[in-house]
Order: sequence, then C-alpha cells, then structure tokens
Amino acid sequence: MILQAEKYFLLVEKSSVSVYSYDGRLITSPRWPNMLCDHITRSTISISSDVVLIRDQIDEK
Repeated sequence: MILQAEKYFLLVEKSSVSVYSYDGRLITSPRWPNMLCDHITRSTISISSDVVLIRDQIDEK
C-alpha cells in the first residue's frame, strides 16, 4: 500500500512500514511491539506532512 502526503509518501510492505521523501530518501521506518503489517488497512493508517498515524490492532484505545 502507498499513501501520499505533501512532502512524503508511506509504503506498507508485508513486514515493514517506511516513510520516504519524494527524492527517494528513507525518512523513518517506525516499529512497535507486536507489529502486524498484514493487518494494516487504509482505515487504520494515515499520513500528513508531519505525522504518521497507525491504529494498534491489539489495543484499540
């Protein structure tokens, strides 16, 4: 899955989440305990020019 924002784009692969600039430079690759990339959908992830939001599938609080 690829999501785009003004300055960056987010790439969700089978086992990782990565944020890149439009020059192709890796900005960050966030990780968290019990990371389940297979369960990330468009309704559980979002990106803006300064924030990446990912809802935890295990603890939805």
